[in-house]
Amino acid sequence: MILFVHGPDSYRVREKTKELIDQFRKKRDVVGLNVIRLSGESLDFDRLRMETMTQGFLSEKKMIVIDRLLAFGDSDTHEKMLDFIKTFAKTEESNNVILFVEEKINGKPKNSTKQLFEILKKQPYVFEFLELKERNLESWIQDYVKRLGGSIEENATRELSKKVGSNLWKMSNELHKLVNLKNRGVITTDDVNKHVRGTFEDNIFALTDSIAVKDTKRALELLSESVGNGASEIYILTMMARQFRILLQLKSAMELSRANIKQIASNFGIHPYVAKKTMAMAGRYSANQLKDSYAKLVIIDEKIKNGHPNPQLLLNLFIAD
Repeated sequence: MILFVHGPDSYRVREKTKELIDQFRKKRDVVGLNVIRLSGESLDFDRLRMETMTQGFLSEKKMIVIDRLLAFGDSDTHEKMLDFIKTFAKTEESNNVILFVEEKINGKPKNSTKQLFEILKKQPYVFEFLELKERNLESWIQDYVKRLGGSIEENATRELSKKVGSNLWKMSNELHKLVNLKNRGVITTDDVNKHVRGTFEDNIFALTDSIAVKDTKRALELLSESVGNGASEIYILTMMARQFRILLQLKSAMELSRANIKQIASNFGIHPYVAKKTMAMAGRYSANQLKDSYAKLVIIDEKIKNGHPNPQLLLNLFIAD
């Protein structure tokens, strides 16, 4: 029997892998000696053949876990594995279980890698885990909080989804922290904003929002915080310019189209919740204000690239203005 667990969502890939191993140990491996782990980076085929040709210790079966063969193995290894799988499927030793575990494959896969991937995808037991988006991510957050014995408001779920994104390793850490802080009580949006640090892009969103509502103090604090965390002024400027450009594009879309938020979000390739917040922010500006702000950022960009001695001062003056 061959099992294949794969996908770019490494958290759920590892979670499913542990679940399958635990199930096997409970049913077939009471002594705890019949799960064999092999690295795909340095796979020894003689060892693999030996393991698949022998029964487990005090058990009829054993599980051989092969980790990241597609990502780390070379073309020769993949071709050997193609032949091995064909042979394994025809022999009595197929009573043993081989579990292939694969995460994201970087770069362009070679032909042998593609062929091996296609064969593994055709096995009867395949579990694929894509990165969670939008409502699926929010449902995962709510379910995870319940598993921890807590609860979370719907708006807090959306805010957390936007702040952390689909990185479930970070998300699980943040949820453990929030559930413990609330002593298993209800997690609110205020809790998320207070205790969860967003991505740099989220800070830029908050910075632009502070400028829009003329909260100069908060905007200057966010700018100082970003610089203090190691972001260069030119990078901050680039992200601010990008945000104002998106605002201007959304403003135009709102004025020219009667499309709903989902359609507009799809057109711009952003989360509907982010699109809704961005459209609300765009409503605080006129089109001329957005054009003027974007033009000023372009001028600041030229000054910094021409060697201005104090880039942060330029950004501070932009915010104050």
